[in-house]
Amino acid sequence: MARLKVPKVRSFLEYANFVILFVLYVLAVEGIEEDRLNAKELAFIIYALGAMFPRRVEAVAADDSLLARQAGDDPRAWLER
Repeated sequence: MARLKVPKVRSFLEYANFVILFVLYVLAVEGIEEDRLNAKELAFIIYALGAMFPRRVEAVAADDSLLARQAGDDPRAWLER
């Protein structure tokens, strides 16, 4: 039963992250100023970058391991292609 808690928690955290990001987006769009960034826009930008960073790192790591496997586990071999 303990194994089933991890997907539930992860799902809840992803949903909460989406809701926060959506609310920050709506607030940022409502408070747009043409001549400068305001605090709402800056909060959205920082939170969005922070939310995107772990997924980008996972994608790059997965891509590097795939390329290493294709090159016969020699990381320098895929650079020479």
